[in-house]
Amino acid sequence: MASRHLNFLRKYQKPILAILGVVCMITFVLGPFILDLVSSGSRGGRNNDPVVVTWVGGKVRGSELHLKQTTHRIGVNFLRLLIATVVERGGSPVVNGQAILKDTPPVQIMRMDPGIPGDSSEFTIVRTMLLAKKADEMGIVVDRQSARDFLQALSIPDVAEEEWPTMLARVAPEGMSISFDQLLDQIAFDLKADHMRVLSQAGLFGVPPGQIWEYHNRLNRRFVIEAYPVAVAPFAAQVQQEPTDAELRVLFDKGKSRDPDPSLAEPGFHLPHKVAFQWLRIDFAPFLEAAMKQITDEQVAKQYELDITQGKHNVLELPPDPTNPADSTKPTDPTKPADPAKPGDAKPGEEKKPTEEKPAEKPTVEKPAEKPAEKPAEGETDKKPCGQDQPATEAAKSEETKPAEDPATKPADATPAEAKPADTKPEEAKPGETKPVAAAPPPKFKPLAEVKEEIRKELAQPIAQDAMKAAVDQAIAEINSFGRKYRRWKDAQDAVKAGVKATKAEDPGPLDLEAIAARHGFKSGSTKLVDRHEIGNSEIGQKVMEFDMQAIRQGRFRQLSFADLAYGRGDVLYSPNPQPVSSTDLDVSYLFWRTDEQEAKDPQFEEVKKQLLEAWKFARAFDLAKADAQKLADKAKSAMSLKEVVADPTKVITTIPFSWLTTGSLAFGSGAPSRSTIPGIELAGTDFMEAVFSLKPGETGVAPNESRRTVYVVRVVSQEPTDDVLKEQFLESGLNMQVINVAQDEMMRTQRELFEGLDKEMGLVCERPLLDSQGE
Repeated sequence: MASRHLNFLRKYQKPILAILGVVCMITFVLGPFILDLVSSGSRGGRNNDPVVVTWVGGKVRGSELHLKQTTHRIGVNFLRLLIATVVERGGSPVVNGQAILKDTPPVQIMRMDPGIPGDSSEFTIVRTMLLAKKADEMGIVVDRQSARDFLQALSIPDVAEEEWPTMLARVAPEGMSISFDQLLDQIAFDLKADHMRVLSQAGLFGVPPGQIWEYHNRLNRRFVIEAYPVAVAPFAAQVQQEPTDAELRVLFDKGKSRDPDPSLAEPGFHLPHKVAFQWLRIDFAPFLEAAMKQITDEQVAKQYELDITQGKHNVLELPPDPTNPADSTKPTDPTKPADPAKPGDAKPGEEKKPTEEKPAEKPTVEKPAEKPAEKPAEGETDKKPCGQDQPATEAAKSEETKPAEDPATKPADATPAEAKPADTKPEEAKPGETKPVAAAPPPKFKPLAEVKEEIRKELAQPIAQDAMKAAVDQAIAEINSFGRKYRRWKDAQDAVKAGVKATKAEDPGPLDLEAIAARHGFKSGSTKLVDRHEIGNSEIGQKVMEFDMQAIRQGRFRQLSFADLAYGRGDVLYSPNPQPVSSTDLDVSYLFWRTDEQEAKDPQFEEVKKQLLEAWKFARAFDLAKADAQKLADKAKSAMSLKEVVADPTKVITTIPFSWLTTGSLAFGSGAPSRSTIPGIELAGTDFMEAVFSLKPGETGVAPNESRRTVYVVRVVSQEPTDDVLKEQFLESGLNMQVINVAQDEMMRTQRELFEGLDKEMGLVCERPLLDSQGE
C-alpha cells in the first residue's frame, strides 16, 4: 500500500519540480553572496580572506593558500616518515638521486627534501603552482598512478602499501581529515612542478672553460681605479615631461607588493611595517670611574702582594739578540778588531784624564794555562812585571789584588789580560761531560706605583658591573610599571572605539624618559614611526650589532643588525628586553622598547601617487646622469687623471686594489666568495663590477651603483697581477673549490632570473609580500 506522502508527491509532482528549479537557480546565483552575508557578522566575510596573488590560473585567497601549505606539509611529512621507516627496516631508498644510508639519523631524514621541496612557505607554494601550470602547458602529465609508483619505489623493500594509510594518519594534523587519494593528488602535483623545475635548470650545471677563466679572474684580478660620483637626484629637476596615469599604474602594479628599499634600484610602494622606539644608552665608563673611587690604597697594596705571589706584574726580559750589534750582551768575536775608543779614553801616547767615576769591577775569568802573557810593545822596558814568572792561573789571581798601574807606563795598544776577547770564550764541554745549567735569575716585578691604577681598575670592575646592573633593573622596572598602565588605558580606548563596554582606565600621560635616564646615569633617545631601512639613520640603528650565536653554532658567521633584532612581530609596547643589547662601541649597550607600531598594509593607488611620480621621474633622471657621466668619461680618455676633467677634483676617489669577489673567512662557515666592498664606493653592486672589470688599464667608462642613485665615472689606473701571471695561475689551479663556489652562486642567480621570467609569463601579481616562513 502506497504511503500518503508518496501519493501527495505524485499528485503535485509538476508544481514541486518547478519550485525546486527556481530555488536551485536562486541558490546558484545568490548563494555566494548569501554565504558572505551570513559570515560577515562574525568574520567580515571575504574582507577577512583577501586575494593574495592573481595570475593566469585565477586568484588565490589567503585561506586557499593556507590549505595548500597544509596539504603540501602533510605530503612532505608522509614521505619523510616513509623514508625513515624504510631505513629503520634496513633499506636504502634513493632520494633525489642519492641513496640514504642505513645509519642516517632519523632527525636528518626529517629535515631533508624527500623528493619534493620540503619548504612549505607561501613563496614556495606559489612558485610550485606556476611551475605546475607551465608543466601542463608543455604536456607533462603526472597522475595518481605516477605518485603511487613513486611511493612504491621509496617503500622497497619492507613497507607494504597497506601501511600507507596508517602512516598518513600519523602525520595528518589533529582534527583534519584527508583521504589517501587526496594525498596522492598532492604528491602528483608536487612531482609535476618539481619535474618542471629540473627542466628549467638543465644546462646550468655545466661550466665551460671560458667561464671558469672568467670566474678565476673575478677572484684574482685586482684593479686600482679613480672614480668620480655623479649624483642622480639633481637631474630630476631637468625632467620636464609628465607621466600618464597608465604609466603610473604600470609602475604601481610592479611595486605595490615590494617594500621600499633605498639600497635597491627597483622602487617599492608597499606600506611597510613601522615601529617607533625609545632607548637608554648605557655606558659602563661612568660606573667604573665611580667604583674606582671606592677602592682604597690599602686594598690596592694588598692585592699587589697577592698578585706577586701568583706571578703577576713580572718584568718580561728578552734574551740577548746575537744578531743585534747594539746589544751589549753579544759575545765578542776575537777575529774582529776592538771597539773604537770612547770619549775620555787615553789615546796612544797620551795620558788618560782622571775621572771621578768608580771603575767597573773586572770579571774574574779563568784563563787557559797555556796562554802566554802579553809582551810589552817595542821600545818599552823589557823588565817583567812582578809575578810574571808565575803560572798563568796564579798571575790571574794576583792580578785581582794588584794595584792599578799608571796608564802612561803601559803600552798604548796593550789590553789587560782579563779583558782579552779570547779570555771571554766559554769553556767547551768535553765529550761525555754534562755542562752544568746556570740557575735562572730571580724574576723581577713592576713596582706598585707603576701598576697601581691597573689593580684599582681590576678591583672596581665587579663593583661597577653590579651597580650598572642594579641601575638597569630599576630602569626596566620603572618602564614596565608605566607600560602596564599605558596598555590598560590603550585597551580601554580601543574597546570604546569598537563599541565595547570596558573598564575605565586613567591616562598615564607620556613617559618621562629624560628623567629616568638622568636618575640612573644613562643617555636616552627615540624615533618616530620608521621601517627597518629608515631605522638605519638613527643612532641605535647604526650602533647596535650582535653576533648570531645560533648561526655560529651551525658553522656560519652572521651579525645581526638592530633591524634584525627589533622588527619581529608580537612585542608589546613599553616592554623593554630583560637584557641590553651590545653595540659597536666598546663597553656601551642599549636598552630599547617599542612605543608605537603600524602594521604593513597594501597601498591604494592614490595613497602612493606622490611616490609613484617621484620614482617615474627618478628613472628618467638616471638616464640623464648616466649620459652626463659618459661625457666626462669620453673627455677623460686623453687625460692622465680624472681630476683634469671633472668640476670638483676633490671628489675623485683613488681606491685601494680590489677584486670583483673576495674569499670569505674559513673560520666561520664555508669561506664562499662574496662581492668585494670598496672603501669610498657606496653600494658597489653587480652592475658596477661588470662595468669596471670590462675595462683595461688606462681606459675610462661609467658604472652605476646598486641603488642607481649614483653613477661613477671610472678610470682604471692599474691592474695586478698581469694577464700573463693570471694565466699561469689559472693553468695551475684550474677548477678549484673557490671557482666552483662562484659557479654555483652564478647558477643560482641565473635560476632566479628564469623564475622571474616565469612570473612575468604567468602574469603573477602579488597583492601583498609573500611570506618566507613555513606558516606553521
